[in-house]
Amino acid sequence: MGFKRWIVGGVVFSLVIGLFVFGGTLSALEKKGDTYVLVYSDHNPSISPPGRSAVRWLTEVVSKRTGGKVEFKVITGGGLMGEAEAFRGVQSGIADMALYVVNARDGFIANMVVTLPFMGWPSREKANEIYRKLMDKHPEIKKEWEGVVPFAYSMMPETHIHTTKRAKVVKTVADLNKMKILTTGEHTTIVKAIGATPVEVPIGDWYTALERR
Repeated sequence: MGFKRWIVGGVVFSLVIGLFVFGGTLSALEKKGDTYVLVYSDHNPSISPPGRSAVRWLTEVVSKRTGGKVEFKVITGGGLMGEAEAFRGVQSGIADMALYVVNARDGFIANMVVTLPFMGWPSREKANEIYRKLMDKHPEIKKEWEGVVPFAYSMMPETHIHTTKRAKVVKTVADLNKMKILTTGEHTTIVKAIGATPVEVPIGDWYTALERR
């Protein structure tokens, strides 16, 4: 079955913050003898770059630095929580840590300012630095993180539009009209604004969704 008119990706120039967060109570924490086992959830597939990086850092770096006293039960591919469930899931103790993409649906209004399109960040590194300074300067940004503790964060690269071989050629915004665009989070609002139809599919199902289109 061939690929047909579908677009994968987000909208050019918008940025998203990716964060590891953990709940202060560590409700899902297990203890095996002298070893603490924390549950880590990632909606990305284990073979994805974010998934591989997280697994390596958690299972190798942290375990080595703690002498094996802290281990992680890593659940990837949305097996425990999907992208939309990560923040509330950590708050409620379903997992101790999770990869979280900041979204207004969870009450992140002040934090979302840095993710607006056309911000013109000079680089991801500079954007990270600016975000840290904004968080230190404006308590309303930090307040939105109540109930969890940001462990590490990073701007993601600008999202781009990717088309399959059988999709129509997209040269202007008008060409996106009535096309189905696979996207998530805040990008859905932008996709609707340009006349396209946002379609939310878990990352692990992207290939199958494209194949069946």
